[in-house]
Amino acid sequence: MGRNAIVNVAEIVCYDLVKENIIKAGILKDNMPCHFTSAVIAGSLYFRTNIIIFTCDQRMTLLYNFSIHRVLCHFVRFTC
Repeated sequence: MGRNAIVNVAEIVCYDLVKENIIKAGILKDNMPCHFTSAVIAGSLYFRTNIIIFTCDQRMTLLYNFSIHRVLCHFVRFTC
């Protein structure tokens, strides 16, 4: 759930930033082509977001596995 929230926020922020910069630069007006272009560019930036999220997932998995391993070792050491 937390991962999806991070991905959604990152994608929305990318979309808004791209759209604002396109409008400020005078490339397009605030209309359908502007929204489509912003969505396409934000979608390509979404790939970079996935790289960041993948790294976070790896760290969480390592931390989780380390914690379980540590607890099991502690349990075996003091109960056997």
